[in-house]
Amino acid sequence: MVWLGTGISILSQLTFWAAFFIAFVRICCAAGLSRAQSEPMGGITPPLQTSTHTPYLSIILFALGVRLAMLALGYIILWQDSGAPTMEALFRAFQRGDSHHYLTLATIGYSWTENGRNLLLVFFPLYGWLVWLVNLGIDQVQVSAYLVSFASFAAALCYLYRLVRLDASERVAWWAVILISIAPHSFFFGVPMTESLFLLTTVMTLYYIRTHNWPLAGIAGAFAILTRMVGLVLIVVAAVEFLIHYRVFGLMKEGKWGEFFRLILSQGLWILLMLVGGLTYLGLNWYIAGDPFQFLYYQRTHWSNEFAYFGSLIVAQFENIIHMPHLARTIFIPNILAFLLTIGMLLYATIRRLNLVLIAYLIGYTFICFAVSWLLSGGRYMAAAAPLFIFLAHFTEQNRISRVLVPGLLIASLVATLRWYLLGGPVF
Repeated sequence: MVWLGTGISILSQLTFWAAFFIAFVRICCAAGLSRAQSEPMGGITPPLQTSTHTPYLSIILFALGVRLAMLALGYIILWQDSGAPTMEALFRAFQRGDSHHYLTLATIGYSWTENGRNLLLVFFPLYGWLVWLVNLGIDQVQVSAYLVSFASFAAALCYLYRLVRLDASERVAWWAVILISIAPHSFFFGVPMTESLFLLTTVMTLYYIRTHNWPLAGIAGAFAILTRMVGLVLIVVAAVEFLIHYRVFGLMKEGKWGEFFRLILSQGLWILLMLVGGLTYLGLNWYIAGDPFQFLYYQRTHWSNEFAYFGSLIVAQFENIIHMPHLARTIFIPNILAFLLTIGMLLYATIRRLNLVLIAYLIGYTFICFAVSWLLSGGRYMAAAAPLFIFLAHFTEQNRISRVLVPGLLIASLVATLRWYLLGGPVF
């Protein structure tokens, strides 16, 4: 098993860094380092229809149908296990793990402590703030949390559709919406956790980056960072699109420094607005614990998590299958499969020369999510990686077999994962 893990790790690293290198070269050439511009927009396909119609009502009804189907499936699972549950028991079964932490944040904030430690500082604040705000008019924090999660999920699907339509057909856009909704860990979009809000803020940011609405991209990016640390990747992604769209390296090479500085001051500075999200979170840490990086201390000492290269993590996941077999099917195997699917889609997107901004985001997002020493939630993290499902939608749309096989495998995995989760299994 260890030899298998080592081999897969090496192949994955080679594929990942090859995709990174190819993307880097394409970005540099597209930004003006090469004289010939062989691809429109430096390798980013021009939008099909930037003002295309978005079927908002159909997408919202689809999102509602998906959430109701998840509840119905959950009801059947609990019924088969221990008899028909009450609605309270059904919703309580969905509220496990980090859900309780976010509900606590929405009610009493970061004042909650354990042995004098503000452990909730590792959880970013935006979701809790939104639930608290909605709860002012409802006075039922659990209902407020579910409303925030559903509204975020529905809005995220609308933005996802609009993002895909910038480069692809309506059919591919719908495939992306469907596939991300039936991913094995997609039920987390409907529980009191940050998955749906993070998906919304990141897809919004990517959409505004792609349409060059830099002020809105900066605001949405700040919200994404206030939801999760990995949102910091969006700053790099925005810089990539900025370099390509304005051919910044070309301006520098041609000595057009006046135009270069005008672009930086009039447009580029909006990208730095994203840093407000990170600075706000660091300020919270400093205000509450006296150290802006206190959350890293708690991650290391309480959750046993710190930075580690993703190549060694994959080997460790295979080793964990041997040493902790009771966690293999719910944690380690899903983590490995999510990683391999992502690597496969990166390879596919690179070969197909799909959108550079989306490739850059998925590279950065994957690197950060898997660059930890102890990973429990790889499948859940990748469920919110929108480009992964956009690339999978392109792949699925190519032939009839994949249109049946891919959704079938995702749904089967979703049913199994949801069952383990609702029955108290170690699914995080």
